[in-house]
Amino acid sequence: MTAQTSAGYVLSIGTTASNATTDVYVNIGEITNIPAFGKQFQEVTHNPVSNRETQKFKGAYNSGSVTIDLAMDVNDAGQDDVLTALDSDDLYNFRLEYNDAATGGGHGSYRYFKARVMSYTENPGNVNSVVTAQISLGIQGAITRVAAT
Repeated sequence: MTAQTSAGYVLSIGTTASNATTDVYVNIGEITNIPAFGKQFQEVTHNPVSNRETQKFKGAYNSGSVTIDLAMDVNDAGQDDVLTALDSDDLYNFRLEYNDAATGGGHGSYRYFKARVMSYTENPGNVNSVVTAQISLGIQGAITRVAAT
């Protein structure tokens, strides 16, 4: 695969169904930025006095959080579903579709993950700005990759 832009990526929200890959998804509209996210391990160090070298090990991991930037759209069904999920303590399914589908093919590669919607904040801005919002997702569990078709 070659390098690509993120133009055409789509983030969607599903339900609280146990199987994320068979869930029904609604696109979250007007997204302008999806920053880096993914599993990160805590570094555990050990410093034996005999050789002065710091040894490094993997400790607990955290699947991370991601804050997504978007233009606020009160008529967007995906943003409405995010607001519903904000008022719930449940984990919701999310699907990020990349723009790497085969020429004339089906879908781009997917990243499936479960997350809690931790916040939805609005920024009215000024006279020369678009009204924006930020969604913060607390990811829990594995991020599953599915190849493009």
